[in-house]
Amino acid sequence: MARILLFHHILGITPGVANLKRRLEALNFEVELPDLFDGKTFESVESGLAYVASHQEDVFGCLENIVDSGGYFDAVVGISFGAMVASQFCNIATDHVGQLAFVSAFVAPEDSSGSMSSPKVTVIASENDPFYAGEDHSALLEYRETHPESTLFLFVSRSHFFMDDSHAEYSQAMTDIMLAKIVELISEGKNVGHYNDLLKWHGDSGTINVVETNVSDPRLVYCTQRYRQELFLQIGIDPVTDDEWQYFCEYSRSRLFLTIGGDRSLGTVTLTALDETSFEIKRLWVDQKARGHGIGRRLMDRLEGAALEMGCKRLFLDTHNDLVAAIGLYRSMGYVDDVPYNSNERCQLWMSKSLS
Repeated sequence: MARILLFHHILGITPGVANLKRRLEALNFEVELPDLFDGKTFESVESGLAYVASHQEDVFGCLENIVDSGGYFDAVVGISFGAMVASQFCNIATDHVGQLAFVSAFVAPEDSSGSMSSPKVTVIASENDPFYAGEDHSALLEYRETHPESTLFLFVSRSHFFMDDSHAEYSQAMTDIMLAKIVELISEGKNVGHYNDLLKWHGDSGTINVVETNVSDPRLVYCTQRYRQELFLQIGIDPVTDDEWQYFCEYSRSRLFLTIGGDRSLGTVTLTALDETSFEIKRLWVDQKARGHGIGRRLMDRLEGAALEMGCKRLFLDTHNDLVAAIGLYRSMGYVDDVPYNSNERCQLWMSKSLS
């Protein structure tokens, strides 16, 4: 089992940081999360920094204990202030570190380019995060001049605590992508079980079927998480969270469809009622590596059949102009531009199709 050493941000081990640890553990990683602040959490960055300034020895004192306890970490991850601690840990225990990841921050480790075990550095941050965009980003660009193997992944966002679901800046889409990046990082040249399988599609290993399912189906959850990641990366929109989506589906008249190829989840779409004769299409998604095989059209055909069964006279959908492929599919299936039927600020185009 791959091991991760996770250093928390300046607010301490908040409920959101604890949840992040649980999410990593759910991905079959062993995660060590040292409490740098002796159980204390803070409401503001300033309060956290004040504590660090007055407890330097206590905050950094755990590092030698971690080194003494032995063991190798496939990845050391530092979030915000934790990046400083992660960098320091790498300085004193380079041979214990496989990969070094900084989230919302960058603190250059000591130059160990002569070491065969020098860890690769990855930075995941928000492009306009005021805590990262200035000195940290400049320091990373300078570091990359002598360490070209280091990588940078930037979100188009200002959020600093995007990975903490107990903080107002939390973004589930950004957090999902961050977790996927950590999985990819640890997966480099290694076998970490089924996660490698989730990152690639080998083609149809059997019959492709469209099945009806429910919102709790793990196969559907996987598809909706991928949908959210892609939408955020493509157009910078953070869709509703899993909890909000589950609530919506359970308390509206919705039917959910899933495309299965062999043992893989390849796509999904949802049908939901607006009224007795008007229905809405939501969350059409097909795995990027499975596109071009008519899967989106098969999902839409199944959805339209279900809508007719339920007495639908007209189908509606909203979308974004940048989703060119999806719009092309809708137009080819007879959907036409329409006036807005909702106040969804995320959308730019409304379409409909008569089924009567």
